Amino acid sequence: EGSHVLRAKIDMKSTNMLMRDPLMYRILHRHHHRTGNDWKIYPMYDYAHGESDYIEQISHSICTLEFVMHRELYNWFLDQIQPELVSGSPEIPKQVRNDKALVFSPEATAVFDAGRALWSYYHSQKEVNVNASLYDIREYFQGRNMSGKMNTKSDDMLYMSLIVNLRTKLKELGNEILPKVYIYGFLLR
Repeated sequence: EGSHVLRAKIDMKSTNMLMRDPLMYRILHRHHHRTGNDWKIYPMYDYAHGESDYIEQISHSICTLEFVMHRELYNWFLDQIQPELVSGSPEIPKQVRNDKALVFSPEATAVFDAGRALWSYYHSQKEVNVNASLYDIREYFQGRNMSGKMNTKSDDMLYMSLIVNLRTKLKELGNEILPKVYIYGFLLR
């Protein structure tokens, strides 16, 4: 443990630090909640992410901003996977990576735009959390009352208009996709 790892030999001169012979597996002598003490090697996140997406045949992986630099490594791992090595079964077809841009409905695009406007306004404030979730943003502007519950409104009128706009766009998107949820059988009435 700690003395041996498995690295992917890629390119030590790459401008992306993550491509410089990254760790794939590490040795851990720990009890695992599912496999007990049977396994001693565990994949690192960057490798496991691509490997599980391959097995599950994920065609589009959408990551948050903190993983943008990881995309090149994710794609490299996907290109290296051989089905018979992953599952013991050659029945899993080689994943076809779909590099085409996703096309979103006008309602989904409106949600992205409303969220981006709120996010931009939040990040124009002083001393904010760069990794803030929507909940964190709401807490920042709305604050908490004496009992510790989040206030329902804020004195910041621009924030209030942005959050109302986001909620409206989310509701419109929900109304747009609700019939499709039932059409494709995701839910039963």
